[in-house]
Amino acid sequence: MSFRRSARFLTVLCVTPLTLLAVIVGQSNPASAATLCRSGKTPRYAVPIPYVNTSYGPVSFGVSVSGATVSTGFASSINGTFSPTGNTFTLNDPNRSIEGRIASSDGWVSDFCGYVAANTLYGAAVFGMQYKSSSGVIYGRWGNVNLSSQIFYPDQGTWYRSA
Repeated sequence: MSFRRSARFLTVLCVTPLTLLAVIVGQSNPASAATLCRSGKTPRYAVPIPYVNTSYGPVSFGVSVSGATVSTGFASSINGTFSPTGNTFTLNDPNRSIEGRIASSDGWVSDFCGYVAANTLYGAAVFGMQYKSSSGVIYGRWGNVNLSSQIFYPDQGTWYRSA
């Protein structure tokens, strides 16, 4: 009787974590069924929407392309200007975009939107914004997704509330 009881207990111990994992992974989150962001691409620059509130006003992070040169920077929703950050790269793929859930180097898994791939010292990357939702409010931060690792690398860890 004790062998039977302990065998049943071992079966429960082994199967339960796998069952829970399948339930957790298979669960769909209605809030993230659609990405939290979309394209704000213009003929002058490619940034995601929504913009986020910063001390400089509502901005979004992305790129401007001129020929084969890609410049990272911020677009303002107030005056529509693009302000380069000073980082320039060569163009990898003007049509490469990412809109979907991406894991970040600091452990977050949430929506990323970015448009245009550039060649960096660490390989091809798409610059843009990662977004998360908390209590119905969308927050964003800027950085890039390395196309080899498919990991988002934030420029800083700060999350800004959407504008």
